[in-house]
Amino acid sequence: KHNYLRVVKYVLKHALKAKLITTYPGENIQIKFPESQRQFLSKEEIQIVANIEFDRPAVQDAFLFSCFTGLRMADIMSLEWSNIKNGYLHFTQHKTGQSERIKLSDTAKDILSRQERSSRKIFDLPTRKHLFKAINRLMEQANLGKKVTFHCARHTFATQLIENGAELLTVQKLMGHRDI
Repeated sequence: KHNYLRVVKYVLKHALKAKLITTYPGENIQIKFPESQRQFLSKEEIQIVANIEFDRPAVQDAFLFSCFTGLRMADIMSLEWSNIKNGYLHFTQHKTGQSERIKLSDTAKDILSRQERSSRKIFDLPTRKHLFKAINRLMEQANLGKKVTFHCARHTFATQLIENGAELLTVQKLMGHRDI
């Protein structure tokens, strides 16, 4: 509902600008964005996912890489070997356009070492639609008893940072958020 209203308001604002309508009817219309439960994985659950014998290891590794870097799915899908320099990941976030530099943990480096270097891309991933399906199958195999999406890996990264004593400003910067 929230997303549909946002699109309608966008169209109405442009109609007003183009003088197709004389007043903006969307002024006082609001739909509260529902509060959602943010899923994340514990260290034990990450280990369960890591130990699964999965038929798409690049999908499994991409998910785990996100757990240890906080990268969004779109950023993981576009990662290239040229983004890795001297133990750091250099990339531009798809969502914000911000340039980022992240020091890679030993676990993230280990995940990278398992990837083939036969193409520019780090992870050999299917289309978004098939990636979603593969993640669902991976999580069914993990049998964690919760609905886990690719984006939960990002929440996992932030939660692990906080649980390990990172300052909120550090978490904000590592997640690429503009405000806390």
